[in-house]
Amino acid sequence: MVSLHDKAEKFPSYGALSKNNDMGVQTIERLEELKLQLNPIHYSIMYEYLINIDPAFSKRIEELLKTHIYNDETAETLYTELISQFINLKIPTTEVGQLLSNLLLELKTWNESAQNKQDVITQEVGFIVKQDLPDNVLKRIEAVVMPTLQDFFTDADKLQKCVLESADEIKQLKEELQQANNLAKTDELTGIPNRRGFNSFIEHASKEAIEGESSFALIIFDLDFFKTINDTYGHLIGDSTLRYVAKLLASETKGRDYIARIGGEEFAVVLPNTDYSAALKVADNIRHEISVKKLAVKNHNQPLRISVSGGVAMYQINEALEPFVHRADSALYHAKNHGRNRITGEDVL
Repeated sequence: MVSLHDKAEKFPSYGALSKNNDMGVQTIERLEELKLQLNPIHYSIMYEYLINIDPAFSKRIEELLKTHIYNDETAETLYTELISQFINLKIPTTEVGQLLSNLLLELKTWNESAQNKQDVITQEVGFIVKQDLPDNVLKRIEAVVMPTLQDFFTDADKLQKCVLESADEIKQLKEELQQANNLAKTDELTGIPNRRGFNSFIEHASKEAIEGESSFALIIFDLDFFKTINDTYGHLIGDSTLRYVAKLLASETKGRDYIARIGGEEFAVVLPNTDYSAALKVADNIRHEISVKKLAVKNHNQPLRISVSGGVAMYQINEALEPFVHRADSALYHAKNHGRNRITGEDVL
């Protein structure tokens, strides 16, 4: 069996951990116990499991270990998720995207410049060798200059090829980064933006409102008695209900209107360039559309009737977003506390 010292030499970063961090030693020993290959993926997963920074993540690993499902394939999935979480939390994707765009531009500029210079050199050398030059100069050009230039052009061609390949990889990386950013802002169940997406949009909307000296409306909806739906019909029907509400919100809004699922059964609608009375009307129309629908449920004789309560608030120029969202939320809970299936505006607060 390979000793811990040997592994420290083979994996210097791990060796440093084993010397300076007991958790690093425990991680390697745990991998030995499980007879897992010592590689960055298994090490990272097991380290996260033992350090228990994310209890939910550690619990998933523990369950996989107990059921003997943990293997190279499941570890790779967990590792991808772990890295994705790190990227989403630590990397400002907008700034990285701009850096990648700038890098692509630099590569393109360099490639065009290198090609132009190569063409100029080729033309000038061709012109020179056609001149009436002394034999010793021509021989010198043929023996030294031309082979050197040919080697230079060959190396330049290889470098240009690498640059083009790198540019393609950077383009792909930029696209993947954008996809990851979009996924991070999308609610997996309903397919509409999640709280992170909502926060990003409403911050942008507030900046636009300040610059344009305008306002916008926010509606927060909450499904009434959603726990009862889950308890009576099951979580699958509960999930279907959430998807139905998201789809209806999408059909009832348009243009620059923005919808998001911001909590378990909470949804937000942002209405740019909309005044207070119009926002109240939109909110009540949505509430009405939801309340009159009868949803058929398999294996149940009675259709499912659902309703929502809503709160409406208007953004005030230069105000912080927290009190603005809080007003809409307070109006929502005023509606829920006064009978549900109704819309309340911030004027009653």
